[in-house]
Amino acid sequence: MNEILKDFRVGWRWLLKEPGWSALVIGGLAIGFACCALLLAYVAYSAQFDRHIEGRERVYMLKARPNMDGVRNDWQQEVPVIAGQVLRDSGVAERVSMAMGNFAPVRVGSAVSNRWVTLVDPDFAELFELKTLAGDLRQALTRPDSAALTEEEAIRMFGTAEALGKTFSVAGKPQTVAAIVATPPATATQRYAILGGRMSRMASDGMYTNFYSHWFSWGASLYFRLKPGHGEAEVGPLLAQALKQSPSYRDPGLQAIEAKLSGRNLIDFSAVKLADVYLDPELDQSADPARHGNRSMLLGCAAIGLLILLLAAINYINLATVRTIRRQREIGVRKVLGAGVGRVAGQFIAESVLIALVAALIGLLLAWLLLPVFGQLL
Repeated sequence: MNEILKDFRVGWRWLLKEPGWSALVIGGLAIGFACCALLLAYVAYSAQFDRHIEGRERVYMLKARPNMDGVRNDWQQEVPVIAGQVLRDSGVAERVSMAMGNFAPVRVGSAVSNRWVTLVDPDFAELFELKTLAGDLRQALTRPDSAALTEEEAIRMFGTAEALGKTFSVAGKPQTVAAIVATPPATATQRYAILGGRMSRMASDGMYTNFYSHWFSWGASLYFRLKPGHGEAEVGPLLAQALKQSPSYRDPGLQAIEAKLSGRNLIDFSAVKLADVYLDPELDQSADPARHGNRSMLLGCAAIGLLILLLAAINYINLATVRTIRRQREIGVRKVLGAGVGRVAGQFIAESVLIALVAALIGLLLAWLLLPVFGQLL
Protein backbone atom coordinates (compact mmCIF):
# COMPACT_ATOMS: atom_id res chain seq x y z
CA MET A 1 0.00 0.00 0.00
CA ASN A 2 2.84 2.39 0.87
CA GLU A 3 4.42 1.75 -2.54
CA ILE A 4 1.15 2.56 -4.29
CA LEU A 5 0.74 5.81 -2.36
CA LYS A 6 4.34 6.70 -3.17
CA ASP A 7 3.62 6.12 -6.87
CA PHE A 8 0.63 8.46 -6.68
CA ARG A 9 2.73 11.15 -4.95
CA VAL A 10 5.42 10.88 -7.62
CA GLY A 11 2.77 11.07 -10.32
CA TRP A 12 1.24 14.16 -8.75
CA ARG A 13 4.66 15.86 -8.62
CA TRP A 14 5.20 15.11 -12.31
CA LEU A 15 1.85 16.72 -13.15
CA LEU A 16 2.81 19.85 -11.22
CA LYS A 17 6.28 19.87 -12.76
CA GLU A 18 4.88 19.96 -16.33
CA PRO A 19 1.71 22.10 -16.11
CA GLY A 20 1.42 22.58 -19.87
CA TRP A 21 1.47 18.87 -20.67
CA SER A 22 -0.78 18.10 -17.68
CA ALA A 23 -3.37 20.70 -18.74
CA LEU A 24 -3.33 19.31 -22.28
CA VAL A 25 -3.92 15.66 -21.39
CA ILE A 26 -6.32 16.31 -18.50
CA GLY A 27 -8.27 18.90 -20.51
CA GLY A 28 -8.63 16.56 -23.50
CA LEU A 29 -9.81 13.68 -21.35
CA ALA A 30 -12.13 15.96 -19.36
CA ILE A 31 -13.82 17.20 -22.53
CA GLY A 32 -14.22 13.60 -23.68
CA PHE A 33 -15.77 12.64 -20.34
CA ALA A 34 -18.10 15.69 -20.42
CA CYS A 35 -19.35 15.00 -23.96
CA CYS A 36 -19.87 11.33 -23.23
CA ALA A 37 -21.67 12.07 -19.95
CA LEU A 38 -24.02 14.62 -21.58
CA LEU A 39 -24.94 12.33 -24.47
CA LEU A 40 -25.44 9.29 -22.24
CA ALA A 41 -27.50 11.43 -19.85
CA TYR A 42 -29.76 12.39 -22.76
CA VAL A 43 -30.17 8.72 -23.69
CA ALA A 44 -30.93 7.79 -20.06
CA TYR A 45 -33.43 10.68 -19.83
CA SER A 46 -35.24 9.47 -22.96
CA ALA A 47 -35.46 5.95 -21.54
CA GLN A 48 -37.34 7.26 -18.48
CA PHE A 49 -40.46 8.49 -20.27
CA ASP A 50 -43.64 7.51 -18.40
CA ARG A 51 -41.67 5.31 -15.98
CA HIS A 52 -43.36 7.19 -13.10
CA ILE A 53 -46.65 5.45 -14.03
CA GLU A 54 -46.62 1.97 -12.54
CA GLY A 55 -49.49 0.72 -14.72
CA ARG A 56 -48.05 2.06 -17.98
CA GLU A 57 -47.94 -1.43 -19.52
CA ARG A 58 -51.74 -1.68 -19.21
CA VAL A 59 -52.53 1.78 -20.56
CA TYR A 60 -52.78 2.31 -24.31
CA MET A 61 -52.79 5.34 -26.56
CA LEU A 62 -54.82 5.33 -29.76
CA LYS A 63 -53.12 6.40 -32.96
CA ALA A 64 -54.70 6.97 -36.35
CA ARG A 65 -53.63 7.22 -39.96
CA PRO A 66 -55.90 8.87 -42.56
CA ASN A 67 -55.71 7.47 -46.07
CA MET A 68 -57.25 10.42 -47.85
CA ASP A 69 -55.76 12.78 -50.43
CA GLY A 70 -54.86 16.24 -49.21
CA VAL A 71 -54.05 15.22 -45.61
CA ARG A 72 -50.99 13.82 -43.91
CA ASN A 73 -51.00 10.07 -44.43
CA ASP A 74 -48.73 9.13 -41.53
CA TRP A 75 -49.61 7.86 -38.08
CA GLN A 76 -50.77 10.56 -35.69
CA GLN A 77 -51.45 10.65 -31.96
CA GLU A 78 -54.28 13.16 -32.33
CA VAL A 79 -57.44 11.18 -33.06
CA PRO A 80 -61.25 11.57 -33.14
CA VAL A 81 -62.56 11.87 -29.59
CA ILE A 82 -65.68 9.87 -30.51
CA ALA A 83 -63.46 6.77 -30.79
CA GLY A 84 -63.25 6.72 -27.01
CA GLN A 85 -67.00 6.46 -26.67
CA VAL A 86 -67.01 3.54 -29.11
CA LEU A 87 -64.37 1.71 -27.05
CA ARG A 88 -66.34 2.32 -23.87
CA ASP A 89 -69.74 1.32 -25.29
CA SER A 90 -68.40 -1.81 -26.96
CA GLY A 91 -67.12 -3.14 -23.64
CA VAL A 92 -63.54 -3.44 -24.86
CA ALA A 93 -62.15 -0.72 -22.57
CA GLU A 94 -62.81 -0.25 -18.86
CA ARG A 95 -61.20 3.20 -18.57
CA VAL A 96 -61.11 5.81 -21.33
CA SER A 97 -60.04 9.44 -21.38
CA MET A 98 -59.29 12.01 -24.00
CA ALA A 99 -56.60 14.64 -23.39
CA MET A 100 -56.88 17.77 -25.46
CA GLY A 101 -54.40 20.51 -24.66
CA ASN A 102 -53.89 24.02 -25.97
CA PHE A 103 -52.64 27.41 -24.86
CA ALA A 104 -55.36 29.77 -23.67
CA PRO A 105 -55.40 33.30 -22.20
CA VAL A 106 -55.64 32.95 -18.41
CA ARG A 107 -56.34 35.95 -16.20
CA VAL A 108 -55.35 36.00 -12.53
CA GLY A 109 -56.30 39.35 -11.07
CA SER A 110 -55.10 41.91 -13.60
CA ALA A 111 -52.37 39.69 -15.06
CA VAL A 112 -53.05 37.79 -18.29
CA SER A 113 -50.80 35.10 -19.76
CA ASN A 114 -51.06 32.14 -22.10
CA ARG A 115 -51.23 28.95 -20.04
CA TRP A 116 -51.44 25.29 -21.04
CA VAL A 117 -55.01 24.02 -20.52
CA THR A 118 -55.89 20.34 -20.90
CA LEU A 119 -59.41 18.96 -21.07
CA VAL A 120 -59.78 15.35 -19.93
CA ASP A 121 -62.32 12.80 -18.74
CA PRO A 122 -62.55 11.65 -15.07
CA ASP A 123 -60.77 8.37 -15.97
CA PHE A 124 -57.65 10.41 -16.73
CA ALA A 125 -56.85 10.56 -13.02
CA GLU A 126 -56.66 6.77 -12.72
CA LEU A 127 -55.00 6.09 -16.07
CA PHE A 128 -52.16 8.50 -15.29
CA GLU A 129 -52.16 7.83 -11.54
CA LEU A 130 -52.57 11.48 -10.60
CA LYS A 131 -51.67 12.21 -6.99
CA THR A 132 -54.15 14.62 -5.41
CA LEU A 133 -52.41 16.91 -2.95
CA ALA A 134 -55.50 18.88 -1.92
CA GLY A 135 -59.17 19.24 -2.84
CA ASP A 136 -61.57 17.08 -4.84
CA LEU A 137 -60.11 16.02 -8.19
CA ARG A 138 -63.31 14.40 -9.42
CA GLN A 139 -65.20 17.65 -8.87
CA ALA A 140 -62.51 19.49 -10.81
CA LEU A 141 -62.90 17.12 -13.76
CA THR A 142 -66.70 17.00 -13.84
CA ARG A 143 -67.97 20.47 -12.97
CA PRO A 144 -67.85 23.06 -15.77
CA ASP A 145 -66.78 25.87 -13.42
CA SER A 146 -64.00 23.95 -11.62
CA ALA A 147 -60.43 23.07 -12.51
CA ALA A 148 -57.37 21.35 -11.11
CA LEU A 149 -53.87 22.80 -11.08
CA THR A 150 -50.54 21.11 -10.74
CA GLU A 151 -48.55 22.24 -7.73
CA GLU A 152 -46.03 23.96 -9.98
CA GLU A 153 -48.77 25.77 -11.92
CA ALA A 154 -50.48 26.91 -8.71
CA ILE A 155 -47.24 28.48 -7.52
CA ARG A 156 -46.71 30.10 -10.90
CA MET A 157 -50.22 31.54 -11.05
CA PHE A 158 -50.88 32.44 -7.41
CA GLY A 159 -47.46 32.42 -5.79
CA THR A 160 -48.41 29.55 -3.49
CA ALA A 161 -49.44 25.90 -3.68
CA GLU A 162 -52.28 26.67 -1.23
CA ALA A 163 -54.58 27.72 -4.05
CA LEU A 164 -57.81 25.82 -3.27
CA GLY A 165 -60.84 28.04 -3.76
CA LYS A 166 -58.94 30.72 -5.65
CA THR A 167 -60.38 31.89 -8.95
CA PHE A 168 -59.05 32.68 -12.38
CA SER A 169 -60.64 33.09 -15.79
CA VAL A 170 -59.99 31.51 -19.17
CA ALA A 171 -61.09 33.54 -22.17
CA GLY A 172 -63.22 35.60 -19.79
CA LYS A 173 -64.95 32.60 -18.17
CA PRO A 174 -64.37 32.28 -14.38
CA GLN A 175 -63.02 29.04 -12.93
CA THR A 176 -62.48 27.91 -9.34
CA VAL A 177 -59.51 25.81 -8.25
CA ALA A 178 -61.07 22.63 -6.87
CA ALA A 179 -57.94 20.44 -6.63
CA ILE A 180 -54.16 20.55 -6.56
CA VAL A 181 -52.27 17.60 -8.06
CA ALA A 182 -48.61 16.65 -8.13
CA THR A 183 -46.64 18.11 -11.02
CA PRO A 184 -45.82 15.46 -13.64
CA PRO A 185 -42.10 14.91 -14.34
CA ALA A 186 -40.48 16.22 -17.49
CA THR A 187 -40.45 12.63 -18.77
CA ALA A 188 -44.25 12.49 -19.07
CA THR A 189 -45.61 11.89 -22.57
CA GLN A 190 -48.90 13.60 -21.73
CA ARG A 191 -48.23 16.99 -20.21
CA TYR A 192 -50.73 19.02 -18.22
CA ALA A 193 -50.76 22.10 -15.99
CA ILE A 194 -54.40 23.24 -15.80
CA LEU A 195 -56.91 20.39 -15.96
CA GLY A 196 -60.59 20.68 -16.73
CA GLY A 197 -63.37 18.30 -17.66
CA ARG A 198 -64.92 17.58 -21.02
CA MET A 199 -67.78 20.00 -20.32
CA SER A 200 -65.56 22.68 -18.80
CA ARG A 201 -66.19 26.29 -19.62
CA MET A 202 -62.53 26.42 -20.61
CA ALA A 203 -63.50 24.57 -23.80
CA SER A 204 -63.94 26.68 -26.92
CA ASP A 205 -67.44 27.42 -28.17
CA GLY A 206 -68.93 24.75 -30.42
CA MET A 207 -66.74 21.97 -29.12
CA TYR A 208 -69.61 20.18 -27.36
CA THR A 209 -71.62 19.78 -30.54
CA ASN A 210 -68.91 19.13 -33.12
CA PHE A 211 -65.58 18.05 -31.73
CA TYR A 212 -66.78 15.32 -29.39
CA SER A 213 -69.20 13.71 -31.83
CA HIS A 214 -67.59 13.89 -35.27
CA TRP A 215 -65.25 11.27 -36.71
CA PHE A 216 -63.34 13.84 -38.73
CA SER A 217 -62.70 16.34 -35.92
CA TRP A 218 -59.20 15.63 -34.63
CA GLY A 219 -56.94 17.27 -32.08
CA ALA A 220 -57.04 15.17 -28.91
CA SER A 221 -55.02 12.24 -27.65
CA LEU A 222 -57.00 9.23 -26.47
CA TYR A 223 -55.90 6.86 -23.71
CA PHE A 224 -57.60 3.72 -22.45
CA ARG A 225 -57.19 0.55 -20.43
CA LEU A 226 -58.57 -2.66 -21.88
CA LYS A 227 -60.85 -4.98 -19.97
CA PRO A 228 -59.43 -8.39 -19.07
CA GLY A 229 -59.78 -10.80 -21.97
CA HIS A 230 -59.41 -8.14 -24.65
CA GLY A 231 -56.30 -7.32 -26.66
CA GLU A 232 -55.06 -4.29 -28.57
CA ALA A 233 -55.52 -6.16 -31.85
CA GLU A 234 -59.30 -5.71 -31.47
CA VAL A 235 -59.12 -1.93 -31.40
CA GLY A 236 -58.34 -1.19 -35.05
CA PRO A 237 -61.04 -3.34 -36.70
CA LEU A 238 -63.62 -2.27 -34.10
CA LEU A 239 -63.13 1.45 -34.75
CA ALA A 240 -62.91 1.01 -38.52
CA GLN A 241 -66.28 -0.77 -38.46
CA ALA A 242 -67.79 1.90 -36.19
CA LEU A 243 -66.65 4.60 -38.61
CA LYS A 244 -68.31 2.85 -41.54
CA GLN A 245 -71.57 2.62 -39.59
CA SER A 246 -71.59 6.30 -38.59
CA PRO A 247 -73.93 8.83 -40.29
CA SER A 248 -71.04 11.02 -41.44
CA TYR A 249 -69.62 8.09 -43.42
CA ARG A 250 -72.57 8.24 -45.80
CA ASP A 251 -71.37 11.54 -47.19
CA PRO A 252 -71.08 11.19 -51.00
CA GLY A 253 -67.68 12.84 -50.96
CA LEU A 254 -66.34 10.23 -48.55
CA GLN A 255 -67.85 7.44 -50.59
CA ALA A 256 -66.00 8.74 -53.64
CA ILE A 257 -62.74 8.84 -51.69
CA GLU A 258 -63.25 5.29 -50.42
CA ALA A 259 -63.80 4.03 -53.97
CA LYS A 260 -60.22 5.08 -54.78
CA LEU A 261 -58.66 3.32 -51.79
CA SER A 262 -58.75 -0.20 -53.25
CA GLY A 263 -60.25 -1.77 -50.13
CA ARG A 264 -58.27 0.26 -47.60
CA ASN A 265 -59.99 2.07 -44.73
CA LEU A 266 -60.55 5.79 -44.75
CA ILE A 267 -58.79 5.87 -41.37
CA ASP A 268 -56.60 3.16 -39.89
CA PHE A 269 -56.56 2.83 -36.10
CA SER A 270 -54.05 1.13 -33.87
CA ALA A 271 -53.17 0.96 -30.17
CA VAL A 272 -49.72 1.41 -28.64
CA LYS A 273 -48.77 0.87 -25.00
CA LEU A 274 -48.07 4.05 -23.08
CA ALA A 275 -44.66 2.62 -22.16
CA ASP A 276 -43.81 2.45 -25.89
CA VAL A 277 -45.29 5.74 -27.09
CA TYR A 278 -42.16 7.84 -26.73
CA LEU A 279 -40.07 5.60 -29.00
CA ASP A 280 -42.84 4.34 -31.30
CA PRO A 281 -41.23 4.42 -34.80
CA GLU A 282 -44.60 4.93 -36.52
CA LEU A 283 -45.01 8.31 -34.80
CA ASP A 284 -41.65 9.69 -35.93
CA GLN A 285 -43.11 11.97 -38.60
CA SER A 286 -46.04 13.50 -36.76
CA ALA A 287 -45.51 13.46 -33.00
CA ASP A 288 -44.43 16.44 -30.95
CA PRO A 289 -40.59 16.21 -30.68
CA ALA A 290 -40.85 17.16 -26.99
CA ARG A 291 -43.00 14.07 -26.40
CA HIS A 292 -41.40 11.66 -28.83
CA GLY A 293 -37.91 10.34 -29.55
CA ASN A 294 -36.22 8.33 -32.25
CA ARG A 295 -34.65 5.05 -31.13
CA SER A 296 -31.98 5.10 -33.87
CA MET A 297 -31.01 8.64 -32.95
CA LEU A 298 -30.68 7.69 -29.28
CA LEU A 299 -28.47 4.72 -30.13
CA GLY A 300 -26.45 7.03 -32.36
CA CYS A 301 -26.03 9.54 -29.52
CA ALA A 302 -24.81 6.79 -27.20
CA ALA A 303 -22.35 5.55 -29.84
CA ILE A 304 -21.07 9.07 -30.53
CA GLY A 305 -20.58 9.72 -26.81
CA LEU A 306 -18.56 6.53 -26.38
CA LEU A 307 -16.59 7.26 -29.58
CA ILE A 308 -15.67 10.75 -28.32
CA LEU A 309 -14.44 9.25 -25.06
CA LEU A 310 -12.48 6.59 -26.98
CA LEU A 311 -10.82 9.25 -29.16
CA ALA A 312 -9.92 11.28 -26.07
CA ALA A 313 -8.39 8.15 -24.52
CA ILE A 314 -6.39 7.41 -27.69
CA ASN A 315 -5.18 11.01 -27.75
CA TYR A 316 -4.02 10.64 -24.14
CA ILE A 317 -2.23 7.35 -24.93
CA ASN A 318 -0.34 8.99 -27.80
CA LEU A 319 0.73 11.93 -25.66
CA ALA A 320 1.68 9.62 -22.76
CA THR A 321 3.76 7.46 -25.11
CA VAL A 322 5.74 10.49 -26.32
CA ARG A 323 6.25 11.59 -22.73
CA THR A 324 7.48 8.12 -21.75
CA ILE A 325 10.17 8.29 -24.45
CA ARG A 326 11.33 11.59 -22.97
CA ARG A 327 11.58 9.94 -19.55
CA GLN A 328 13.93 7.16 -20.64
CA ARG A 329 16.75 8.57 -18.50
CA GLU A 330 14.49 8.44 -15.40
CA ILE A 331 13.50 4.85 -16.19
CA GLY A 332 17.15 3.88 -16.61
CA VAL A 333 18.14 5.45 -13.28
CA ARG A 334 15.33 3.64 -11.46
CA LYS A 335 16.41 0.30 -12.93
CA VAL A 336 20.02 0.95 -11.88
CA LEU A 337 18.78 1.63 -8.35
CA GLY A 338 17.12 -1.79 -8.32
CA ALA A 339 13.54 -1.11 -9.46
CA GLY A 340 12.08 -4.02 -11.42
CA VAL A 341 9.91 -3.86 -14.52
CA GLY A 342 6.79 -4.27 -12.35
CA ARG A 343 7.69 -1.29 -10.15
CA VAL A 344 8.39 0.94 -13.14
CA ALA A 345 5.18 -0.14 -14.84
CA GLY A 346 3.27 0.39 -11.59
CA GLN A 347 4.53 3.99 -11.46
CA PHE A 348 3.20 4.76 -14.94
CA ILE A 349 -0.10 3.00 -14.23
CA ALA A 350 -0.54 5.05 -11.07
CA GLU A 351 0.10 8.27 -13.02
CA SER A 352 -2.44 7.22 -15.66
CA VAL A 353 -5.05 6.39 -13.03
CA LEU A 354 -4.44 9.73 -11.34
CA ILE A 355 -4.84 11.62 -14.62
CA ALA A 356 -8.01 9.67 -15.48
CA LEU A 357 -9.56 10.37 -12.06
CA VAL A 358 -8.79 14.10 -12.19
CA ALA A 359 -10.08 14.31 -15.79
CA ALA A 360 -13.24 12.39 -14.90
CA LEU A 361 -14.00 14.71 -11.97
CA ILE A 362 -13.42 17.82 -14.08
CA GLY A 363 -15.42 16.31 -16.96
CA LEU A 364 -18.41 15.51 -14.75
CA LEU A 365 -18.28 19.02 -13.25
CA LEU A 366 -18.16 20.49 -16.75
CA ALA A 367 -21.10 18.32 -17.83
CA TRP A 368 -23.10 19.44 -14.78
CA LEU A 369 -22.40 23.10 -15.59
CA LEU A 370 -23.36 22.64 -19.26
CA LEU A 371 -26.44 20.50 -18.58
CA PRO A 372 -29.00 23.38 -18.59
CA VAL A 373 -27.73 24.72 -21.94
CA PHE A 374 -27.48 21.20 -23.36
CA GLY A 375 -31.06 20.45 -22.24
CA GLN A 376 -32.37 23.56 -24.00
CA LEU A 377 -30.56 22.67 -27.21
CA LEU A 378 -32.14 19.21 -27.26
